[in-house]
Amino acid sequence: MRMVQDQLTACTNIYVEEALVQQFGDLVRFVTEAEAAAKAGGVAEGSHAPGYGPQQAAPIMKDFASRWTAAIEALNKCVAELPH
Repeated sequence: MRMVQDQLTACTNIYVEEALVQQFGDLVRFVTEAEAAAKAGGVAEGSHAPGYGPQQAAPIMKDFASRWTAAIEALNKCVAELPH
């Protein structure tokens, strides 16, 4: 039973990641790249890597703020339509 649960969790994680990338691709990419740059550059936690600060994040966050409600509703509709 544990193997089935692990497989379900893995598939769920893949689905969620793909759904989020479809709706919030720029934000997901920015965070992923910023985390990688911070790790590669040895940036202290809580600080930002060069090129990934508030100024670079601002347009992405503005877009997110304007669309998040509609995007979540679209994701919810998509999930509700999945076969049970």
